[in-house]
Amino acid sequence: LDERFLSSPALALERAHESVLMMGTYAQQNYRAAVRQLDALDPKAIERINETEAALDKLENALDNYLVKLTSRAPTAQENLQISALLHALSDFERIGDYSVNIMESAVLLSEKGISFTDSAKQEMRAITDAVDEAIDTALTCYRSLSYEQALRVEPVEEVVDLMRDDLEARHIERLKQGNCSVE
Repeated sequence: LDERFLSSPALALERAHESVLMMGTYAQQNYRAAVRQLDALDPKAIERINETEAALDKLENALDNYLVKLTSRAPTAQENLQISALLHALSDFERIGDYSVNIMESAVLLSEKGISFTDSAKQEMRAITDAVDEAIDTALTCYRSLSYEQALRVEPVEEVVDLMRDDLEARHIERLKQGNCSVE
């Protein structure tokens, strides 16, 4: 994000796109690491998750500032659209990082309280975390290639995740009703 590139909006946008893609890659890695904590806590992985989240926050701030500076360089209408898309993407990738920390913190809390999922809940958890990972992967592939065709694949995967969430929530409520698990 060298400020010298700001004099050439096309080049600055290319560099910003690469940085946002890097953010997405780090966010996905953090998500995967956080999900693994649900099976077994790894103190080193937890430390890396927190460090990566701090880096994601700093990168989001740096990219925000860089793109705001770029908007003051009178970009074309198309470049303004690209800047807006970059701002949305970096916000989404940073949010994935935040959610990953939440997952990791939940895994730590469950471990501290000695609480574990039932076998069926573990299978369901794996299914939905795999589907979320696929959604992130599809979005990253789309973002990497800037392919319209690939973009059309993101929404259906996200819809599957939403349907799974609703179904798994209903199943969890049934387990609660049957006394197979606790509210925690």
